[in-house]
Amino acid sequence: MIAFPISIVMAAWLNVPQQMPVARNELTVQALEAVAQISPHAPAQRQIKTPEVSFSLQIRFACMGDATPQLLSVGIADTLYRHVPVTGQRTLLARVDVPSEQIAPINIGDFCVAGRIGTNNALRLPGVATAQVSLRCDRKAPPVIQATSVALPLRLVCKQPDDQGTAADSPAR
Repeated sequence: MIAFPISIVMAAWLNVPQQMPVARNELTVQALEAVAQISPHAPAQRQIKTPEVSFSLQIRFACMGDATPQLLSVGIADTLYRHVPVTGQRTLLARVDVPSEQIAPINIGDFCVAGRIGTNNALRLPGVATAQVSLRCDRKAPPVIQATSVALPLRLVCKQPDDQGTAADSPAR
């Protein structure tokens, strides 16, 4: 009887291609800080919904040996971004616009409370969502897929009330 490693048996049973060791490819992702403006909220309201947020990711990738990059996929909440690299491409700045309803409500406590607007008009949240990034490398044999994830930082900026108004905001006389 021939003994097979359990990973090969499970991959065959689930009809999933065998994954190659991670060290064979390069996939690094850096999340750039996104910014969203919010309006002041009522003192009792601790959770807010963000507006649509544009997340940017700096991605470096390479396939080793005779493999070539075939597809980069970025998933954030229910938003999927796909990119087919051109020959020789090794970096990508991906911008993914995530609709408001796909980001969970955020507890911001006493930040940006109406009537208490002060000098602290920004709040940095280190991980409001997570990006799942995968690289597919094509070989003569089954494709090799490598994946990673990164937390997405968001800076909330509290809209300041316009106390003085502008000429454009004034009613016509």
